[in-house]
Parts: sequence; C-alpha cells; structure tokens
Amino acid sequence: MLQDNLILEHYGLNELNFDTIKSYRDRFAEVKPAHPWNALETKEFLYKVGAWGKVRDTHKEGVTLAGLLLFSEERIITEVLPQYFLEYRESKGNEEWTERFTSQDGTWSGNIFDFYFHIHEIVRNSEPQPSIASSLTEVLINMLIHADYNGEGGVILEKQPSHYVFSNPGLLLVPTDSVFSNTVSQLRNPNIVKLFSLLGLCERSGSGLKKVKQNWSLHHYKTPAIDQDVSMHRTVVMLSLSTQERQVSSSEKDTYNTSIDDSGNNFKDVEKYQNTPENDVEIYSYNKNEYSYNKELIEELKSYNNDINSLNKEDNYYNNESDLYNNDVNSCNNNHNS
Repeated sequence: MLQDNLILEHYGLNELNFDTIKSYRDRFAEVKPAHPWNALETKEFLYKVGAWGKVRDTHKEGVTLAGLLLFSEERIITEVLPQYFLEYRESKGNEEWTERFTSQDGTWSGNIFDFYFHIHEIVRNSEPQPSIASSLTEVLINMLIHADYNGEGGVILEKQPSHYVFSNPGLLLVPTDSVFSNTVSQLRNPNIVKLFSLLGLCERSGSGLKKVKQNWSLHHYKTPAIDQDVSMHRTVVMLSLSTQERQVSSSEKDTYNTSIDDSGNNFKDVEKYQNTPENDVEIYSYNKNEYSYNKELIEELKSYNNDINSLNKEDNYYNNESDLYNNDVNSCNNNHNS
C-alpha cells in the first residue's frame, strides 16, 4: 500500500489546483490568524503542512501523496491511484437518484478537500439540527482520513430518507466492537489527518465516532452500525434516523406499575396504553410540563389494560380536578426520571 507521505518526485506545483490551495490557506488563516506559516510562500507552506516533500539523499522534491489527494485534480490523482473515486448520492427511497455528483464529472476539482466542504454544505442545509449535521460531517471526515485510496469501489456517501450510509475501501485498524468506544487513534493516512486537523476538522484522539454514538443516543436514534466487508475490503457505517427500540425488563415494568399507583392512578399516563396490543407495544416519548420520558416495547400489558378500564370510568373526576391531576403528573414524571 502506498503511504500518504510518499514523495512523488515527478509531480510539482503545476499538478495542483491553486483554487483549492487558496481555499485551504484562507481557512487556515481564519483558524490560526497569527500563525507564522501564513506568511510563507506556497511551496514552503505546503511543505510545513505535509503536502510537499523533500528527498534528503537526492535533493529532489515533489508533492506528497496526501498533498495530491487534497490539492490536485481527479485526472492527475488517478494517474497515481487508478481506483480513486468519490461519490455523493441521495434518493427519496427509490432507485432513482435525486442528487448525485462524483469526482469524475469534471465540474469541480475532484480532490478530497473540495469533496468534504461540498458535502459539509449539503448536510448543513439539509439537516435542521446542528448536532446531527455535526455528527454526519464527523463520520465523513473519518471516512476520508481512514480510506485506503489504493482500494476498489471508491469513497461513497449515500443519503436515504431514513438513514445515511458511508462506505470506503479499507478495513478498520481496530476491532469493530471498539470503534464507538475506542480512545486510541490508529491512522492509515497520518499526513491527511494532519492536513485536516490543522483546520480544526479532526483530532488524533480516536474519539470521533464515540461522540457520534453519544449524540445519536441523545436523540434516541438507533445505535450507529458498522460493517466490515472482508471480501470487498470495505468498511460501511450506517447512521439511522429512526428512533431506537429496546425490550423493557420485568423490573422496569414493576417500577412503571408502582409509579402509576403512587401517582394516584394518573389517567393521562395510562391512556397511552389503552388501545395498544397486549404484546410488543411501543410507548412513544412525550413531553409534559417540561418533563419527558421514553419507554419502548412493553410486553404482556394485560394487567395494565384492566387498570385502564377502571381509570376511564373516572374521566369526569380528573377533568373537574385539574389542579390535582397536574400535581399527579409531576409526581409520576419525577418517578420516571429518577
């Protein structure tokens, strides 16, 4: 495998896209306005950030592989990496793509730096919650810095109505089950990591995907899934936008029953279960008086339904006693949040 610090002696400044370099330097200056590198000439600046290299024995110089990937153009990149390919696509759930662009379409540079910021803009505009957009770009940057650009299939981001799929050539360098908890960074492309980290876009802490999982949990989304296709030598990460489901234990059911009894048989809480099946019931999250709880998949609610029928008879009582009812709701919610 070619290392990203490989010096390409026959690839000079003319093989780079100067609009991309300017964009990178502008962002660097914005993040580090007082940095001494801002005053350097182009070649020296690229050397400092790891995009240019010097062969000490021969005094030859050239673009590094990392520099080529970030600052060159698709046609030139594929001279060195024939399998290189970037793609973004999205659909409404059918086989037709509503939006699609690739590194080969000739309307832009085709390098990974411009690809990242193009996707960043799409995600920011399409996802109203900043924390969700931030997690998506976190996975995107992880895909770009860990991809094996010698591998087949290309780097692909696919957006569906219910999920995002990130796919790249190259298998993980850490066990799959530790990806979302690992705090040790293992880098396939350290120079690419450096180039992005200088702009504050990534860290070498190994905690990027761990933060994504935590954020997804806060939004009650299904846990991010990661798959290793050994035969294709690819890694696939899926981020679902669907609410996660889980089985509720017997002890949680007992706690729930006790909470209802202690709260004076709160009608509004129990009403949520009234017209649901006895088995495989989903309890959806709700908010009341700034309290919230989320319970899911409670089975065998036959005993609850008996309580419901009794409570329904007291509907008029609860309507007339609204102050007492609101106090009971707060009591019930406090028990569930404890």
